[in-house]
Amino acid sequence: MRELSEELLVDKAHTTRAVRELESRGLAICKEDEKDKRIKRLHLTPRGKSIAQQAENTMNEWSNALFKGLSEEELKTLGDILKKAYDNTHELIESIKRD
Repeated sequence: MRELSEELLVDKAHTTRAVRELESRGLAICKEDEKDKRIKRLHLTPRGKSIAQQAENTMNEWSNALFKGLSEEELKTLGDILKKAYDNTHELIESIKRD
């Protein structure tokens, strides 16, 4: 759960609750790693994969509508700005954790 928490920039308790909710709804299952029993792997169920695909399709439709008319250069600039903002957010969260 630690790696997933770090990737999502949320604490382990929130991640654990979210994973349990996904499991209770039949959208994901947590399995022990075959090589290292201390590690748990999260896997989507077929139903979870179907819902994830629907969500991805919806996000793609929204993205296409939102960025319609932007040039490749403008999209690249926007991507660079958002990446910097993401990196800055991650650094800020890490500095708060250290304090």
